Amino acid sequence: MKICMMSKYPPIEGGVSSRTYWLAKALGERGHNVHIVTNAQEVESEYKERIDSNEQEHTPKNVYLHSTGPNTNPWHIPFSKAYTERIANLAIEVIEKYNIQLIDSYYILPYVVSGFIAKNITGRPQILHHAGSDMGKLFTSPSYNTLFKTIFERVDKIITIPPLKKMFLSLRIPE
Repeated sequence: MKICMMSKYPPIEGGVSSRTYWLAKALGERGHNVHIVTNAQEVESEYKERIDSNEQEHTPKNVYLHSTGPNTNPWHIPFSKAYTERIANLAIEVIEKYNIQLIDSYYILPYVVSGFIAKNITGRPQILHHAGSDMGKLFTSPSYNTLFKTIFERVDKIITIPPLKKMFLSLRIPE
């Protein structure tokens, strides 16, 4: 299978990045082609791991990395880093170029939202993974909860943890 994973990814530090790396590695070793779409090269230095050796040594078999770049965001008013839009754009390009069959997005903002845009433009199914921090900090914010609930209702599958299953069911998200 050809999969587009949209997520935090090394050198971004943290649990989501680590889990994405190990999942991509396991899928690649089983013969799947996994294309990672991320903004890892743009993340602030205080959130990056330092990798001393050759990066190619850490790239798993059948895993291909596509990252937005710091110089790909033209100046606009009001200015924003536009991570969501640029990640979605890169994902659409990857999906079309490599005939991707599935979008797997991990962490709601910006990756799941970007994946949802790519899903709607390309027609590919989308899996949503979330972390505790995005559900606890972002979903509970009035700035995002209507958008996120709508996305939860329209993705093809949500991978969650047992304590949050009741919350999704209370939102009338099908099991």
